[in-house]
Amino acid sequence: MRAGHFTALLHWRPDDREKRLLQLLLGIAIVGWLYTAFEARQNAAADNAAAQQRLATTRTRFDLLSSNQLRGEIAMQKKLLARLVIAEATPAISEIRLRGEILALSSRAGLPAPIILDNSPTDTAATDKSVKQRFSVLTSTVEFDFDWAGLLRLLEEVEYHDRGYFLDGFEVRQEGDKRRMRVTIRALHQYQGAGV
Repeated sequence: MRAGHFTALLHWRPDDREKRLLQLLLGIAIVGWLYTAFEARQNAAADNAAAQQRLATTRTRFDLLSSNQLRGEIAMQKKLLARLVIAEATPAISEIRLRGEILALSSRAGLPAPIILDNSPTDTAATDKSVKQRFSVLTSTVEFDFDWAGLLRLLEEVEYHDRGYFLDGFEVRQEGDKRRMRVTIRALHQYQGAGV
């Protein structure tokens, strides 16, 4: 039976209509193949562009991470941060140290009658949160007889001191015939052992 079909196929001579249908079928097959090849080429080109971008990004990151200059800059930033913060076992110890430093700065600035005021302690929830963040903010207020020149000298001392102080505010108060000025200063406490 199969031999008969094969023999019939060998002796088949298509008429004009069948030839046109075969040509149309062949044309559709070629167009489909070309479209599939075009799509595959476009996808391959997009994948190649993405891979090239990833490779360039990876090379840039590798060059950056293997750069001795970057490592030197990171080490320098760590040293700077270590100088700017007060690193003690507890914020209370750092606050005592901060008060001593502010009093010393005030004395070097020649402020008349400087005293350190007792700031209200921070609440426990904020302290617990700060432990997780490795840093907390310390506040200290110095009060002295009002003197513009002394204030400017204090600001210079704060500016040129190694510690990273933040000036939080100024207040001038009248006490009888005297005017007193308060300057609030903040610093960062780093929990010991947290590492920079």
